[in-house]
Amino acid sequence: DNEGRYAEVARQMQQTGDWITPRLDDTLFLNKPPLAYWLTGAAFALFGRNEWARLVSVLAVGGGVFATARLGALLYGEATGLLTALFAASTFGLILEARTLRPDALLIASVTTALLCWAHAARADRDRRMRWLIGLYVALGLGVLAKGLVPVILVAPVIAWSTWSDGGWAGVRRLRPLLGLAIFVALVLPWHVAVAWRHDGFAWDYVVNQHLLFFVDRKLPRDSAGDPLWFFWAAFGLRALPWILLAPLAGFRGHGLPWLWIAVVLGFFSLAPSRLEHYG
Repeated sequence: DNEGRYAEVARQMQQTGDWITPRLDDTLFLNKPPLAYWLTGAAFALFGRNEWARLVSVLAVGGGVFATARLGALLYGEATGLLTALFAASTFGLILEARTLRPDALLIASVTTALLCWAHAARADRDRRMRWLIGLYVALGLGVLAKGLVPVILVAPVIAWSTWSDGGWAGVRRLRPLLGLAIFVALVLPWHVAVAWRHDGFAWDYVVNQHLLFFVDRKLPRDSAGDPLWFFWAAFGLRALPWILLAPLAGFRGHGLPWLWIAVVLGFFSLAPSRLEHYG
């Protein structure tokens, strides 16, 4: 049903020429930002209205796999980076997301690319650091256009903890937060302002209802139900097959980023009664 909804919103955007307001069955559908609809509409224009639109998810997951491989190479060496690409590309959950038309593949690409850019920025000299920081904030901005505030929530604790541990306030200043704010304003604000200008009540519904109330499973209308915690964790294990079986061999050696990353993702959604099985 997810694929049907996203495809139909994209179809109506392409058909009406209104690329600002998402509609489902000619009814306002403002609970998600538009990037997935825009890309799906572009796929429809190129390939027709058919399953080739799943290329959006295929390419997004491919980008996430590439970023994961580069991050593995940066932290552990090139051989490990190549092995990481093989593992990621053959993990059951990513194969499934690559074949499913929904914004989650774009979220994967956004989070992974953002962490890769941050890891490079933390190691780069002053001149090269700026380029990586721009990449970090652009990746997060596009993620917000795909899935709301979720990518920022998943990335911020990892970066904040690591940055503070390494350099305190000096490390935070090296992240150039004003640069990040400027990029966010340029990328994220125009669509949100345009929709809020057109539709009264959008700002409250999008920020409060679709984010805050959704997190605590109090969103209106009550059109979804969260999965039990045990099922969410079981789904994470199943989607991480077969390579989750090697996790005990890794222990806690080496760089702490992968373990912190896992802890933030699983910890955040474990606290959310609205969690769905594929969020991990």
